[in-house]
Amino acid sequence: MNLYMNMFVPEIGSSLSFIGLVQPESGGLLSMSEMQARWLIELIKSKVALPPVRSMKSRIEQDKERNLKQYAESPRHTIQRSPIAYNDEIASWIGQPVLQGRSLGLRFRMIFGTGGVNQWTARSDDQDDQRLSAAIRSVPVPPAMKMLGCIAVSGAVLLAGLVCIFLVWVGLLLFA
Repeated sequence: MNLYMNMFVPEIGSSLSFIGLVQPESGGLLSMSEMQARWLIELIKSKVALPPVRSMKSRIEQDKERNLKQYAESPRHTIQRSPIAYNDEIASWIGQPVLQGRSLGLRFRMIFGTGGVNQWTARSDDQDDQRLSAAIRSVPVPPAMKMLGCIAVSGAVLLAGLVCIFLVWVGLLLFA
């Protein structure tokens, strides 16, 4: 499929777009479709612009090569994308901050929680943090994700401790 970001025919531009013509490698399609729609709105309002045709075609080829390396060769994998990387990229183009200026607890919940569209559509002011926090906390985090989050944090703390011990040990050897 020769669509820039699974949405646009380079020669036609933003006057024709396909929303939802993307397959998430994990999770649901809704957050990706919403980010595509938000991007299209910004294009229609002329707040952002598509890159030149040559750049779009080059990106299409890069995406095809990446998909051939990353996924099994089949028609269904021609539109497969990582939802987090895809949404992060579009969010950066339309000026949506991703996890910037957020509290640690809120970041943890966003990373190990639903991965819903809230993390790509929020502003970074205090009032929005309260709204975002309420929206995210209303979605239950599955027990497996809570466990994964605890394991990840515990592993990071353990690794940091081991690095500190190693650095002290090296320092003692060098200056003994």
